Amino acid sequence: MDEGLDTGDILLQRKIDILPSDTGGSVHDRLAQLAPEALIESLRLLASGNAPRIPQNNALATPAPKLKREDGRINWEEPAEVIGRKVRAYNPWPGAFTKVWDGQHEQSLTLKILSAVVMPDIDREPGEVIYADDRGLVFATGKDALALLEVQLEGKRRMSGGEFVRGHRWIARPLR
Repeated sequence: MDEGLDTGDILLQRKIDILPSDTGGSVHDRLAQLAPEALIESLRLLASGNAPRIPQNNALATPAPKLKREDGRINWEEPAEVIGRKVRAYNPWPGAFTKVWDGQHEQSLTLKILSAVVMPDIDREPGEVIYADDRGLVFATGKDALALLEVQLEGKRRMSGGEFVRGHRWIARPLR
């Protein structure tokens, strides 16, 4: 240990692959499984005097800012690939979301996006609903489009994009 935050020598390092289907939550859970064993091994190495003590390159250190709820708000001007990564990274917290207009009740609602997939080669105005039917809900983005596979309205249960559309045909476009 030294005086800085996340500074000092590396005693032990473990790597995991981040899969295309991983979310922030699934990576957290896998790391939580790996951490106790790694901690015990690093303490053993340190106690025996055999810890490798690899210096960190402090020039490469970049502190991650604390996430806020608003960080999860989708910007439909971004490419679908970037939005899809945010959906996975921000699951479970802060959660990726967009505001949608409920034309029936004249109010905006928060729609949490739990999983989505990129639909390439679609060129429309960002935020435009490409289709909203039994197949699901697809929004145009800054590049390509994003199909919402699983969503959740505030205070409601999780549902597929198709289930959501069957109960909410009023979706015209997300609010900015």
